[in-house]
Amino acid sequence: MKNEFENTVESYFADIITDYAVVKQESVYDPDSFGNALVSYMAADFGFRLIKDRGQIFLEFCSARSIDDWLDFIETIKAVKKEGETLPQYDYCVGDMEPQRQKNQIRHIAAAVKPHLASIVAYLRDR
Repeated sequence: MKNEFENTVESYFADIITDYAVVKQESVYDPDSFGNALVSYMAADFGFRLIKDRGQIFLEFCSARSIDDWLDFIETIKAVKKEGETLPQYDYCVGDMEPQRQKNQIRHIAAAVKPHLASIVAYLRDR
């Protein structure tokens, strides 16, 4: 059964999941450990995962050829951004993990990723 974190991720990342034929690889939820969670996905050329850990939500990417080498979203953006382009505003911490704040943070992360995803996928394909 899906947990709230997984449902929210799949809601806000639905177009990425569909457009890139992404398949869920793993979903973990631990209510006894601060509600920590992880959901990971793989496509032909790349993978991504969102991790909820003690009031923070992280987004990481990997190449399909090196699935144990995960890269932080902001570090990935730094590698692909064009000269003069600013980094997206992105805050890991959502504090008390109140459900609506968590949903807003995941929505914000998805919105920050979408304009850069094609560049990220091309970068990861060549790694």
